[in-house]
Amino acid sequence: MPDGFFTDWLNGVITITAPTRIEAALKQLKHQRTRTAKKASDKRKSINVQKPNQTNTPPPEQSHFEPCTRSTNLTGAELKQARQSKHWTQAHLASLIGKSTSWVKLVESGRRRIKEDDQVALQKILA
Repeated sequence: MPDGFFTDWLNGVITITAPTRIEAALKQLKHQRTRTAKKASDKRKSINVQKPNQTNTPPPEQSHFEPCTRSTNLTGAELKQARQSKHWTQAHLASLIGKSTSWVKLVESGRRRIKEDDQVALQKILA
């Protein structure tokens, strides 16, 4: 072998290109995720910009959870109870408030505290 072959080989760069079919599928997936994130963001904005004459409370038969007022903080156990009473998954709740599923899981298990702005958003969604 020529001198420096091994060093050149170690410093070499390998480029791997995915087939066009896979590249197209990845591009489509990225587009879908962007649309989903935009929908969740728009939904979150519509909850925060609610007009005074509109109500956001479901009929009593849909929820067995007593909504919190701003003076009380929602606990992880209460959040879990409210979510389950609405038959929502953690992923669905997370998409409504613009958080990750792991965030909801950590809050429900008591390993993460809910910030004040998230408290307000959750109370509006769960009311």
